[in-house]
Amino acid sequence: GMSARFKAGAMGVPFLPTRDHGGSALELANRGRMTRCPFSGENIYLVPACHPDLGIVHVQAADMYGNSRIFGPLCTCPEIARASVNTIITAEQIIPNAAIRNRPNLTEIPYPVVDAVIHQPFGATPGTCYGNYWFDMAYIENFGEICEDFCKTGNKEKLRAFYNKHIFDVDDFDEFLEQKPYPVLKELCHLDGDRSVILD
Repeated sequence: GMSARFKAGAMGVPFLPTRDHGGSALELANRGRMTRCPFSGENIYLVPACHPDLGIVHVQAADMYGNSRIFGPLCTCPEIARASVNTIITAEQIIPNAAIRNRPNLTEIPYPVVDAVIHQPFGATPGTCYGNYWFDMAYIENFGEICEDFCKTGNKEKLRAFYNKHIFDVDDFDEFLEQKPYPVLKELCHLDGDRSVILD
């Protein structure tokens, strides 16, 4: 649903057709509509374009202008960057513009759709960044358990404490990273740090 909405936004079209969602709640969540395909007569689900006010996309490498390289699965990162009204790129590495010009085929997000660039190592954590580090599964599982507890009990205290510790009570992302012991970050890098990422 949302992937198609971002793609429609990136393409500049008002909607895109997707497969029938079979009466799920997605029709309400994505503001879509079921209709008949004019070619096959089958049910087809239309989702409207999504244009976020702000898109934040983390990449392995970008130059100072925002030309960005993404290695591994692209997911919908290029589409989000193009669909957003304003786009911020956070990058593991800032590379020279000459490197971008030497290998233009590696640029997945071009500078015209980028409004700001931030050098932020570990910017995808607790998620993964191909060729740099793996998921912080202990952190993710802990958050999952807290969410599950909230869903079962309705008690917000553990969830509030988690948000305070990791979001509201830190001044910046570097302070968030300082909560992770160096051996943890080193191990995450070891788990996914040997994949090919081209920086020149």
